[in-house]
Amino acid sequence: MKVTVMKPDKIINFILPPQIHGNYWITDFENGKKINLINIEAIDNRWHLISNPDAFVLNNNRQII
Repeated sequence: MKVTVMKPDKIINFILPPQIHGNYWITDFENGKKINLINIEAIDNRWHLISNPDAFVLNNNRQII
């Protein structure tokens, strides 16, 4: 699965492994400091994206889901 993170100044692409397992963070750097943007976790053989106060998931209508 390919996950794309769009920020005002750049796009970050992240490819998850074909086997659904594990816990992954998509990270970025702001002001020289590494930050966690969003967590992707394997639960019951499905990927789950976990939002936080600084990052969230939008559907095709640009609504937070």
